[in-house]
Amino acid sequence: MGWKPPVVLVLNPAPERWARTAPAMPQTRCVWRLVYKDPPDFNQTIDPVVEARRWMAAALPSVQRIAGGFWQGLNEVTIESQQAMGRYAAFEVERVRLLMMFSARAGVGAFAAGIPGELGWWWSFLPALQAARDNGGVLLLHEYSWPRLGNDEGRELRHRKVYGGDASCGWKGLPAQYQAPLVISQCGLDDRAANPAGCRVGKG
Repeated sequence: MGWKPPVVLVLNPAPERWARTAPAMPQTRCVWRLVYKDPPDFNQTIDPVVEARRWMAAALPSVQRIAGGFWQGLNEVTIESQQAMGRYAAFEVERVRLLMMFSARAGVGAFAAGIPGELGWWWSFLPALQAARDNGGVLLLHEYSWPRLGNDEGRELRHRKVYGGDASCGWKGLPAQYQAPLVISQCGLDDRAANPAGCRVGKG
């Protein structure tokens, strides 16, 4: 294997295969993601701790068989309010705690490009960032764009505002003690960024 990327996102990892592959990529960090059926809706009133334990029960066989890397929880959660962000944070805090019981690390967040829609909502996610940072985890973000959009900091460059702040909306950026390491776990060109209604132009 000549090309050794710094980060690889592995969907539904096969433990035996990665046990053979990992020694050839000692500098590569893996993000493990399992397809999770019926994810919770944090925009509804739910118990995030119960949902985190449900996730862990489904993931535990894989977590026990694969060492290293970071375990992603849910993928591209829809967040429509600060309250929803708080519930998602509580889910991630419990997930970090459960993973640590098995000496495993978490990648929290995994937000889609442009989510959450308000930078101020990050205040409610600080507990998840602190839990990840304290336990060797990372923040996962997805960054997509389309060339004619230019440098859109709400999409592919929004991590600069999350960490560094945006004076136009009063967001001062993540406080230093909450700045978990960043991993952009998905990125690329996607014409849906330019066509939110889903109109495909056959490129991407």
